Amino acid sequence: MAEAIARERLPESWRGELSFSSAGTYALVGEPASVHAIDVLHERGIDHTGHRARQLTRELVEESDLVVVMSGRHREAVLELDRSAGSRLLLFGELDDGRKSPDIDDPYGGELSDYRRTRDEIEGLIPLLFTYLADKFDVSI
Repeated sequence: MAEAIARERLPESWRGELSFSSAGTYALVGEPASVHAIDVLHERGIDHTGHRARQLTRELVEESDLVVVMSGRHREAVLELDRSAGSRLLLFGELDDGRKSPDIDDPYGGELSDYRRTRDEIEGLIPLLFTYLADKFDVSI
């Protein structure tokens, strides 16, 4: 969901300059997004029906300028793949100092309300991510 929302909200001036790619630490490779994920994104006018899951690999980590993870567990999985990735890792929820926990719950297998809650969390963090990217890569929004 984060990839789809970020792509949809990407500042016009960044289109063609910045790309997002989603991969899971425990992905069911080739599987489409869950029906609930598709539904809650559709509520925001985002079409996610073409998404297919893929596994995070060392090669993906190595070729990424930034790896955004949803939980501390994901951060550890990335570091197991590539110990040198630490400076390119961002725990998404850490962008908001006011959160109780920096981890974003994975709604997979949950109710529609769980997916909405996660979508809403992601939507709230996307502007902070864009500010972070602008600062880190010295570009204007």
